[in-house]
Amino acid sequence: MQRNFAAFLVLSFGVLVGWMALVNYLRPMGTLELAIAEGVARDGVKIVAKSPGNEIEIDLSTIAEDESEVSRQLPIGEYELTLDGDAAAGLALSKPRVLFTKANLLNRVELAERPQPKKVEVAENPPRDKPPADKPPADKPPGDKPVDTPPGDEPPADKPDAIVEAPAKKVARQHVAIGSIDPDGAFRQLVTFDGRGAAVERIELASHRYHDLEDDSGYLGHFAPTDAKGGGAVVGVVGVGTPANAAGLKPGDTIVELAGEKVEGAASIETILAGTRPEEEIELAILRDGKPATLSATLVRHPMQIVRPELENRRHRQVSPEPSNRGADDPLSFILNLTKVGDADLEDVDLGAEVWQVAAHDESSAEFHLTLEKLGLRVTKRYELAKLDNGENGHADARAYHLKLKVTIEQLVDAERKIAYRLDGPTGMPTEGWWYSRMGMRDYFVGLKEDEVVDYHLTQCVAIAKRPDENDGIRNDPRNIAFAGVNSQYFASAIIPLHDDQLMSRPIVVGKPIEGYENLTNITCRLTTQGKTLSKAGETIEHEYELFAGPKRPTLLTEYGIGQTVDYGWWAWAWIAKVLQGVLHTFYAVVGNYGLAILMLTVMVRLIMFPLSRKQVLGAMKMQELQPEMKRINETYKKDLEARNRALSQLFRKHNYHPLAGCLPIFIQLPIFIGLYNSLWVDIELRQAPLIPGLAWCSNLSAPDMLHDWSRWMPDFVINGGLFSMLPPAMGPFLNVLPILTVALMIVQQKMFTPPPTNEQAEMQQKIMKYMMVIMCFLFYKVASGLCLYFICSSTWGLAERKLMPKPAPKEGEATALPPPVKTKSSSNGSASKNKNKKRQKGR
Repeated sequence: MQRNFAAFLVLSFGVLVGWMALVNYLRPMGTLELAIAEGVARDGVKIVAKSPGNEIEIDLSTIAEDESEVSRQLPIGEYELTLDGDAAAGLALSKPRVLFTKANLLNRVELAERPQPKKVEVAENPPRDKPPADKPPADKPPGDKPVDTPPGDEPPADKPDAIVEAPAKKVARQHVAIGSIDPDGAFRQLVTFDGRGAAVERIELASHRYHDLEDDSGYLGHFAPTDAKGGGAVVGVVGVGTPANAAGLKPGDTIVELAGEKVEGAASIETILAGTRPEEEIELAILRDGKPATLSATLVRHPMQIVRPELENRRHRQVSPEPSNRGADDPLSFILNLTKVGDADLEDVDLGAEVWQVAAHDESSAEFHLTLEKLGLRVTKRYELAKLDNGENGHADARAYHLKLKVTIEQLVDAERKIAYRLDGPTGMPTEGWWYSRMGMRDYFVGLKEDEVVDYHLTQCVAIAKRPDENDGIRNDPRNIAFAGVNSQYFASAIIPLHDDQLMSRPIVVGKPIEGYENLTNITCRLTTQGKTLSKAGETIEHEYELFAGPKRPTLLTEYGIGQTVDYGWWAWAWIAKVLQGVLHTFYAVVGNYGLAILMLTVMVRLIMFPLSRKQVLGAMKMQELQPEMKRINETYKKDLEARNRALSQLFRKHNYHPLAGCLPIFIQLPIFIGLYNSLWVDIELRQAPLIPGLAWCSNLSAPDMLHDWSRWMPDFVINGGLFSMLPPAMGPFLNVLPILTVALMIVQQKMFTPPPTNEQAEMQQKIMKYMMVIMCFLFYKVASGLCLYFICSSTWGLAERKLMPKPAPKEGEATALPPPVKTKSSSNGSASKNKNKKRQKGR
């Protein structure tokens, strides 16, 4: 029997492989048309079209110089197009990827020289009475407006060429911080800004509820350091409430020695701190105004950073197949760019690359100016951090997780022009749980407002990464934007407009997605204004926004009007999840430990279901008692399936046994299981909840228990998957024991209480179930430890229930003899049908 089953598996696998090969051979082909611009260098340049399981190279050096168009046949699918070769640096393709489907078998891609980005002139506070360079000549009649002049005679302010190559006074790049990381302070956030782009570099949460679960090294603070001449690192910024601030470190100090190790440059600070631990006391040797000094600091745990440079997120994912510099060039958060000034096309102008002047700065606000002389505009971004009122520090849902951003665009010339801009959202959102999560880490969400109703839309990160221009069905929706942002597992960041001007929103892919790891793609949102007309100097466009960045606590999110970002799934599961979540929090309020609260919740569920589970147990016992009779019936009616089924039905009715009654508790538990799974997935209260306080193992019930880090010696295909694109799937960098214990209990339960097979078919089914349990181990391996705890407790309860349940005594006079044969009108193998056939043959 075992040999037959093994042969069946081998044959099935061979048929599957053969079918896949046949489908791959017969699938239709798409045509890639490549248009090569005149003068493009071809020697040493290759175009690589890559898709899962397929890679095709087009060598341009083999194409004749007089050929400007070539075509290649590709199997249908999605292809990523890249340029390879030493001469490819100055070239660019019109599309980064192409998609061939049965409905679209043709894609055209153009190859040309890479356009040079335009630079914007920046000046530091030019005098208001000085005529800008864009002002019309003095002899031009007053009242003439640049937008009314004939084509070709527009003033320089409305021409893209007037923006470039203008001398400008450089502004020193600065980093500033507002707020505090002190949990007992007046702020819930510490926000660091970069003067380049007036961008938000990082947002750190001050609450002790939210620590970084991936970085277990000691935290001193973020300094925005730069290399010092002769060695050491110059401190750029020091956040209030950080250990560095408590030690007395100040911007401008040069760190020459840290924790007993010499600081060679800015990069070495992070390397040295990676070897430290929280609560460790270290010394800093510094130079202040050229004089040496020594400071002492006590390190703490890393606070949770909702926004930070993407390069730092990549460093926490060292076992994933990513290039070492992934995220290094990704822009920071909340970058503003002009999109329209009169007739000028400003799509290539990048204000995020320009250095803005820090005009004002205090503990709760920072203001940045950028003057564009050639455009005759001054752009201002003012950030103001929300502050806790007296007595709100202990209130977890206090409305203090936001920045207020005021955007001001002031016209410096007398000219009627329509001005529009775009504001990008947060980047570098956290990706903790990337190796065990089966969902996108950064999903785009938007709320469309019509009257007082807000329609919530969510687009998953994977869909955006694979088809950035095809998965945005609400881009042209006429309704205004109520909010837009990026949603991670336990944290969210959103832009909430506080003005009524029309806005459009769309998701944006930041950086380059990695095939197979699209859920790690850096996603942000982009809000674009429709434009407003300014007609004279001194007129302004003023817009205000709230920039939320905080935990996904339902009550807190409701305060900001974005409560829909906590997604419990389908409404039926959501209702169950919310009820279970409320019960769980109630138990936690009593016992003070979520591990015990989950056990109490399991016991409560089992007690409620006890009448049904009791019937299931009694039914299983009855099934074991009836096994001999069932086996005898199967042997007696071995060749008569209909008679056998009738005899079994009569036996079951006689003993008041319903075979499907045992499935009822399973069907009832399924919604509870799904509801609890969804609740554990989004409940931020479980994020740092330990099973046993004080132990590093299982210190996060919303994640696998992570007993041991085996990434240093386990093969890569076990950690990341991909062994010939077959099993095993990615197991992640940790050994988890709770899923193994969960499946082991299931196997024990199955072995102890499954009745012996009555025929070969039942025997085969039981063997298949054993193999299914092994597959279950893979499916459960990366499940949250809180859910495993529920299953372990439930299985243990079931075992005890089965063992302690008294066996039912047989009823007096209950017969156990074989039921009499059931007479049937017709039978596939009956004698009546044989006699009829014989008579028919004689009659012929």
